[in-house]
Amino acid sequence: MNQIFEELRDSITTVIIAGALIVFLFTVYFVSMGTEIKASQPNDIITDKSLQTIETQKEKNPPTITSLDHTYTIDTTYQASDFATSSSDNGDIVALYINKAEDGENSIDLNDHTVTFSRPGTYRIRIVAIDSAGKKTSKKLHVVVNGNEVTQ
Repeated sequence: MNQIFEELRDSITTVIIAGALIVFLFTVYFVSMGTEIKASQPNDIITDKSLQTIETQKEKNPPTITSLDHTYTIDTTYQASDFATSSSDNGDIVALYINKAEDGENSIDLNDHTVTFSRPGTYRIRIVAIDSAGKKTSKKLHVVVNGNEVTQ
């Protein structure tokens, strides 16, 4: 009887070791591909389609920022969309904001990512765009303020 239990224990141990080896090899294979797989539920099944979705998001390019050619006035508050537009592969921009503004010597205080020009000079503004996949890009714009008008 003891021999039967020992053989059963050895069989169960072999199955557990084989299962652990399969999980290990599966993990090594996907880590080597640079793909991270997360199941939202314990019983989720990873399919070719879900792997394709992961790869599509991984290969997606960051958004692009295109500056606008406008004239601006002093003492007016501007936000990022007044200076630039942004787009991504799927058109899913979730944030476009002014990250930094300076006149070459001093940083300009941003109020909720907006900027107000109070005096003539050349300003550098950094615009940031983020898409829903978390891809981020930034672009520096040079804005020249002459008298009561601002031109880009």
